[in-house]
Amino acid sequence: MQAVFLQVSNKIFPFLPKSEVLSWEKGAMKIYAQNIEIAREHGRLHKAMTDHGIPYIVIKGLSSAKYYSQPLERTFGDVDLIISPDRIEDAYKLVLGLGYKINGTKKVDLSQDIGLYRYQGAHHVVLDLHPKMNYFPSGEVSKIVGEYLFDLIESGKVYSVDENECKIPDKRHHCLIMLIHMAGHLTREGIGLRHLCDWAAFLNNISDEEFCKDYQGMLEKCGLFRFAQVMTLVCEKYLDMSKRAWSGKADPELLEGVINDIMKGGNFGYKDLSRYQHIKYLKKVDDNTVDKKNPMRQVLHSIHAKAKDRHSLLMRSFLTYPLGWGAIIMKYLLLLITGSRKNHNPVSIIREAWQRQMIYQKLKIYDINI
Repeated sequence: MQAVFLQVSNKIFPFLPKSEVLSWEKGAMKIYAQNIEIAREHGRLHKAMTDHGIPYIVIKGLSSAKYYSQPLERTFGDVDLIISPDRIEDAYKLVLGLGYKINGTKKVDLSQDIGLYRYQGAHHVVLDLHPKMNYFPSGEVSKIVGEYLFDLIESGKVYSVDENECKIPDKRHHCLIMLIHMAGHLTREGIGLRHLCDWAAFLNNISDEEFCKDYQGMLEKCGLFRFAQVMTLVCEKYLDMSKRAWSGKADPELLEGVINDIMKGGNFGYKDLSRYQHIKYLKKVDDNTVDKKNPMRQVLHSIHAKAKDRHSLLMRSFLTYPLGWGAIIMKYLLLLITGSRKNHNPVSIIREAWQRQMIYQKLKIYDINI
């Protein structure tokens, strides 16, 4: 569930009962084979994009794997490509020609993320084409972050893993992207242990002097330095990473709260499905930051936003708003009554959401005034 099987399996094998070794070896081989196929697919896509002159960059998976001593032991998920917006249509047509099919039945919107998939032998490869970065902050900090990422694609570097080339962000861009990605997931299902390991692996490739000179100022201006400090302290305490001069201090209860939140979430919340229910209590509407106000206010905003999306005719006038809200609430109750939606204890959900909110607020994410 934490998607770190290959990173620890070799260390665990000597301690396993003999009866367990075979099943663990099979599990490791299956994941490793999938990683090899995904690496090959990156190489195939790189050649296609390069041959057709389409600017792109790989984010997350393979770009994070670069910083591990054994890149193919970092479990890969989707293939995520950011495409130059003026070439997104060309990229979309190109990957269709490579055998990819569209995920879902909705009409493709070229201004939004495009999800595709294909089977390569026995392996299922999911490809996401992004015309822009996911989980981008809003408001004043959005402009600051945008200035740091404006040359993301142009400054990319060609990287080869298992003889498969792809184009990944340079180190400064990768640092910022990782923190934006983790911050965005906090207000959704939560982050997983794999992404904490990604942060630790990245830092193990950077000296304190380099970080203070080239990264700290950028993160302070983007409101992400305190977040970086806390995540580093968590790595130091729970992953036995060596102490960083710039990581500072934090309340031990905060560090314990963060690691517990990570472990409960598993691989983006799949371990504890009730965490999906927390989202409407945590996240600002149309934003990727933690709401600092009453979580109940967020529930009302979520109902309103969902009604606008699903019942646009009813939400054209404030006089008919209650009808749109009622339609959302009635559908929810109907799903509960018919058993189509699992009935989580609402008191427990709210209490856990508040606990998460209190932890996240202490991370000062996108707070540029500290």
